[in-house]
Amino acid sequence: MLTVTRINIVLIVAIILLSFSSMIWHKQSRLLYQQTKFLAQETLAIMAQKKQLLIEYSHQISGEQITEKAFKILQRPSRIRHLDLR
Repeated sequence: MLTVTRINIVLIVAIILLSFSSMIWHKQSRLLYQQTKFLAQETLAIMAQKKQLLIEYSHQISGEQITEKAFKILQRPSRIRHLDLR
């Protein structure tokens, strides 16, 4: 009878320890999920900023190219002759 009681006590302690470790594991899993979700949102925000900067840079570059082309065209010697209409 004494051994049955000891086996029951050992089983109860094992169940309690497994319950505590299950709760700890669940909490760690939840924290990991929250961190992953937060990092995914940050990554999306960074990618959106990067896209915006690339778009602005491409607009700036294309504007500079248009400006350079216009200056080159304007600096060419004119083929139109000036007529004095006085």
